[in-house]
Amino acid sequence: MDADDTWPQSADTEIEFCLSSRDPFGDATCGITRTYTDSTKFKRKQSMKYDASRGKSGWDRSQYLNIWVCDIDGLLGFATFPNNPNRDEDGVVV
Repeated sequence: MDADDTWPQSADTEIEFCLSSRDPFGDATCGITRTYTDSTKFKRKQSMKYDASRGKSGWDRSQYLNIWVCDIDGLLGFATFPNNPNRDEDGVVV
């Protein structure tokens, strides 16, 4: 059920998200990677997801939910579909 029992079809799936305390190399982290870039907007839909295009490469999608927060040209945000064959692009952009 939801918090105030408004939606009887809701359920607690017991899925919880938290910031990671370890990065992919096992080093301590606050779970947030802040990356300086001289890009004021990302015009290519996936360019923010790669170090080579002045963005930040994501972490292993089987262990982390990647979320990129940036100024994207003409969009409020988007996410990749679960069957995306390019594992490097898996995540959410806002």
